[in-house]
Amino acid sequence: MLAELAAANAAFSTIKKFVQNGKEVSDFLAPLKNLVGAEEELKARGNRKKNGIFSRVLGKSGNDFDEFMALQKIAEQRKELESMCRLYAKSGTWDSFLAFEAKMRVARKKEAEERQKQITTIIRYVTWGTVTVLSSGGIALLYFFTEFLRGLK
Repeated sequence: MLAELAAANAAFSTIKKFVQNGKEVSDFLAPLKNLVGAEEELKARGNRKKNGIFSRVLGKSGNDFDEFMALQKIAEQRKELESMCRLYAKSGTWDSFLAFEAKMRVARKKEAEERQKQITTIIRYVTWGTVTVLSSGGIALLYFFTEFLRGLK
């Protein structure tokens, strides 16, 4: 959680400098990507903890307050960034910021879905490979056992 918060703070300060200098949204795409990524990772981590096995079994909620505070800090930074964009930047900067942020969120979601599909495919292949090897080994073991029993006659 601290790494994501540090990344968000660094990205925010960089974006803040760009906006104060009157730059366009296209000039600060990398820090924007870091900011959105850190925020999404914090939200995802909170959801993973809530939906995790230990939370379900033990009924514990983890450090929800720490994640809440981190997300609150990011929300405050977004409000400050919005006011700076509306005051110092060219008109329409905040709207283009939100549009690009939405595109990035959609792209990250697609990447996550693709990653999940790849993991599912790999698990399927490993499972079928393991079943094949175990079945072949079982058949071979059965064959050698029957040959052993024939030899006892």
